[in-house]
Amino acid sequence: AQMIEWFCQSLPGLMSSKRSFVKIRRDMKRHWEQMNQMLYQKKCGSTCSIWLGVNHHYQVFHVGDSRIYRLHKKLDLLTTDHRLPESNILWQCIGCGHSLKIQYKHGRIRRGDIFLLGTDGLFGRLNEAYLCEEFEPSYMLGREELKKGARHLFRLIRKKGERDDATL
Repeated sequence: AQMIEWFCQSLPGLMSSKRSFVKIRRDMKRHWEQMNQMLYQKKCGSTCSIWLGVNHHYQVFHVGDSRIYRLHKKLDLLTTDHRLPESNILWQCIGCGHSLKIQYKHGRIRRGDIFLLGTDGLFGRLNEAYLCEEFEPSYMLGREELKKGARHLFRLIRKKGERDDATL
């Protein structure tokens, strides 16, 4: 509830302030540390990946095994999977209890950029070449094309037998 309140009430003011990236990063770390301790006490864990765009710049905050890609002529993975190889065991997540090491990245948004955010249930069954082809920027001219591409990906991963949650 605190994080939702922060997003709705504090974030809009931070986004319009000078040095907004520094302030947002500081506040985000504080809130994630609080959530980390709360979930640890409840013996729960969660992956979390957030992308924020402000004035032609973006920020990425990430822990876990969800992914954020940037597609602009080629596909760039902006996040790192925080799980043990060949397993579903997360070594970094909200709820891990120890000090969180939040992956942070920032950059400039270029004309034609497409950012894909999704869970491991989606990206685990699809290779990057296929994603590049499916979301080719020259084809993605509007919201309807993006929705159509997403629906196609969901049908494809279900055909491939994915049972995990899938979000894009």
